[in-house]
Amino acid sequence: MMYNMSSQRFIVLGDPQVGNVVQEERTIAKMTRILREIREDDVVLVPGDLTDKGVVKGDSFFHRYLVFCACAREEGHVPPRDQLRTFHDTVVAPLSERCKNVLVCVGNHDEYTQTWWGHQYPAAYVKDRHGGPVYAKTCNGVHVLCLSKYPTRANTEWMDAKLAATRSPFCVFFHFNTQGPYSDWWSPEDKERFLGTLRKYGDRCAFVAEGHVHHSYADHVWHGFRTINGSGEEAVVVDVPVITTRSSSGRGKRVLGDVEARLL
Repeated sequence: MMYNMSSQRFIVLGDPQVGNVVQEERTIAKMTRILREIREDDVVLVPGDLTDKGVVKGDSFFHRYLVFCACAREEGHVPPRDQLRTFHDTVVAPLSERCKNVLVCVGNHDEYTQTWWGHQYPAAYVKDRHGGPVYAKTCNGVHVLCLSKYPTRANTEWMDAKLAATRSPFCVFFHFNTQGPYSDWWSPEDKERFLGTLRKYGDRCAFVAEGHVHHSYADHVWHGFRTINGSGEEAVVVDVPVITTRSSSGRGKRVLGDVEARLL
């Protein structure tokens, strides 16, 4: 039996929420620290609320007019800036210059206002980058699954099919948090379905990354699964070691090592 060990590092940067003054200031501070130590093979996860006011529904002329008035009054100038473009220019672009993978999803704030002619919606932005709101990518032996805003029935069934087709370690990320304040934004039935599916593959699950609640934590546990949130004052760095074994017949297997996480 032969084996070798590799490690994939993740950086979780939650809720940039461009347009929200507090979250923007936090994001600027976190980006400064991230850019000091990011490496080319790091994977950055941004679990939703890219903007404070984005829209993917209710896009009528009347709705646009109401949104325009509300945002103009709140932000104090007309027209309000393009929050999505600001997010891309201040978060995704500088990160993409330093590392290969910056993976994002939408949050509930991305479904609010902020739509004018020529502005790209956050949902369309995610689709353009990743092919759709729900997607998978393998990074150095770790399967990364994005479940968009939260694990709906359809999203959980998709995850189940993806994990059944691979034996690699994996992590999952989406916007809504699993427990604590504001965790009631998705139903107990959806949580139970998601948890039941996680348990089928539990020995391969490195972590679940979430956002929504503006707190940072690296060591929370939800029904035996580590949950990560970088939506508060700090981002979170997660090291996921992967042990690859190979038998004399040439068959290989990837095993999850001891995951370590820290606030940044």
